[in-house]
Amino acid sequence: MIRITVLWLITFMLFSVTGCNKGKTAGAQIAEDKHGKHEEGEVTALTLSDESKKTMGLSLAAITYRNMEDTLAVTGEVAKDTDKTYHVSTSAQGVIAAVRVQYGDIVCKGDTLAMIRNTKTGNNEEIKSDYNGFIIGINAFVDQYVDNLTSLFTIADISSIYANFDIYEKDTGKVYVGQRIKVTTMAYPDKFFSGKINFISPRIDDKTRTIKVRAEIDNSSYLLKYNMFLNGHIIISDGRYIVVPINAVQREKEKEIVFVSKGKNEFEPREIVTGYEDNGFVQVKRGLRSGEEIVVDGSFLLKSELLKSEMGEGCAD
Repeated sequence: MIRITVLWLITFMLFSVTGCNKGKTAGAQIAEDKHGKHEEGEVTALTLSDESKKTMGLSLAAITYRNMEDTLAVTGEVAKDTDKTYHVSTSAQGVIAAVRVQYGDIVCKGDTLAMIRNTKTGNNEEIKSDYNGFIIGINAFVDQYVDNLTSLFTIADISSIYANFDIYEKDTGKVYVGQRIKVTTMAYPDKFFSGKINFISPRIDDKTRTIKVRAEIDNSSYLLKYNMFLNGHIIISDGRYIVVPINAVQREKEKEIVFVSKGKNEFEPREIVTGYEDNGFVQVKRGLRSGEEIVVDGSFLLKSELLKSEMGEGCAD
């Protein structure tokens, strides 16, 4: 009876080992690499073969510092009004001999706008602009009699313009007068226009729960037009920080991790604390040092390998 029991136990053990090995498939070949663990089972390092690294398509990047901005996204439009509108007249009396500009032209101070034949001297004289700006009104026509009371041209200086933005009530504490803002528009999506907030409305709209914020925007290129829709980015804070590409960061349970290279084939899963994102990068507040290298492409596959390792490759209890 004892011999039968021993034989049965040996047969059971052999069957259990064989069954566990059969659970490993060709797709799990990478998991055959060495993984360091703490006593409680937490993986401290993944050691991969050259073949495994090639299969996973791993690429590395060095940790660097980068200028970053934390911004508040807002929408708005270029205001319809400007306080930089000027009227051009002439000091002479006479008849308009020629008009040199058209509605919508951009002119500079000193540009000739029209020619007038002086009725006192009989000479042709130039009517010049005293301002830089945009021609938004013309009241000068050939053979028209004019004097110093006649407004001949209206010029709007839109080298800087006003823009109005809607700010949600919950974000009002982040915004203040003098704060920098960058704007883009659908017409020029790759171009940023910079400005500063110069007015915050004291009233919150009772329906939308937003407030109006006005900013003065640099428009020296004269590309922004009245009523044009804008996407704004109010700069909450900025600085120079350690950053990593966003796709290098993986979430594991409640933690954010990256994989730090510890040698040719060894990678350490490292918990980090991240901040705000900017242009494809994320700020790292804690967990990395400048000069270290992390996995960028292939980090998701390393995360999968990490989870498999911690679960024991299907042979866990």
